[in-house]
Amino acid sequence: MNSFQSPVLVIARSFPPSVEAGGSTVAYNLFRQIEPDDYVVVRGNLQPEDPSLVLPVRTWTWDIRPRRYLYTRFSAVLIPLLVVKILAISRKVHPRHLLLFYPFDFFAVAGWIASRLLGLPFSIFLYDTWEESQANLLQRWVAHAFEPRLLCEAEEVFVISPALKRHFDSKYSIRSIPILHPMPFERFFPQVRYAGKVKDVYRIVYTGNVSQLNLDSVKNLIHVVRKIQTPPIRVEIYTGQSPEYLRQALELCPTDAVRIQFVSSVAIPDIQRSADVLFVGLAFSDLDETTRFTTFPTKFVEYLTAGQPILVHAPAKTYLAEFIRQNGCAELVDQPGPEMLQKALLRLINQPQYASTLVKQAVNTAWQFDDTRQVALLADRLKMRVIGVKKDATCC
Repeated sequence: MNSFQSPVLVIARSFPPSVEAGGSTVAYNLFRQIEPDDYVVVRGNLQPEDPSLVLPVRTWTWDIRPRRYLYTRFSAVLIPLLVVKILAISRKVHPRHLLLFYPFDFFAVAGWIASRLLGLPFSIFLYDTWEESQANLLQRWVAHAFEPRLLCEAEEVFVISPALKRHFDSKYSIRSIPILHPMPFERFFPQVRYAGKVKDVYRIVYTGNVSQLNLDSVKNLIHVVRKIQTPPIRVEIYTGQSPEYLRQALELCPTDAVRIQFVSSVAIPDIQRSADVLFVGLAFSDLDETTRFTTFPTKFVEYLTAGQPILVHAPAKTYLAEFIRQNGCAELVDQPGPEMLQKALLRLINQPQYASTLVKQAVNTAWQFDDTRQVALLADRLKMRVIGVKKDATCC
């Protein structure tokens, strides 16, 4: 039988057009170039959704009811329900392989159980640590019990960064495959756009969600902006999260110069290109060291293409800080607290020649994430076709 006659079944809690998690952006950039007949998707019914991220593929959404069980000790009851859903879909599409994409708890476990019941091989794509990142005690126990089974039994283990590869390879003596965050350069073309002009108001732009991974660093940024009287500075956050939730989480005051807004992904490249400073943060506290070290924000890769100065607030012992030190592509503040962050922000604003040097290096660094090779590698390993490439083409 021709391997292309049956599809890969992708199982993902967050998958486009959902934009609740960063994994959706990664999935969109990977699968937009895969022939839609070569895979089908079952995903969580997460909100908000972005119509511009719709992929032309057969998709089933799994509406989690009741939602109050999602992050509680009762979440385990969702596993058999999702297994039944996967089995029902499999009877319709007859998949040849399962891909567990950026798995969360019951999605990962349900996919593993389904693969055993169906007698099908599976692979796994990990965008983050699993066991180490769980806050809920039951979820951590589930991850501890099932993570070694999934990673040691998977046909392929894909990870999003060299840091995650080192982590999982060391933990389980496996050979995972790094698939760097692929960038669609027709939308995010790397080009220097920084002009170093004096502005009436300087706009610090942050795109993406604020979570435990970066909450304290974003709070530090807000604190810095409160203290700086001259020049005037405004923080703009573009996110799929609720503005009310973020105002509470960031402890914002009515007088804070902070704007929170949701925009379509189509508008994001222009927003990033027009920023005066782009901000990325990682948590200095309330986060385990393994997750902190291996996390590599996908938005940072987009920032590299924007051609504007990047300000990063992250602990010294993280892969993000390591990457910046190696490539000299951003202003890095690796100490907690707002004091050094304030100095770094003013340096980017007041020293345009210095900022210009960082921008040029960022644009050069961005080419590491050309999506052509990343998509070809995934397609080759899972025997899927890249759009516009013949079946007998091989990975570069």
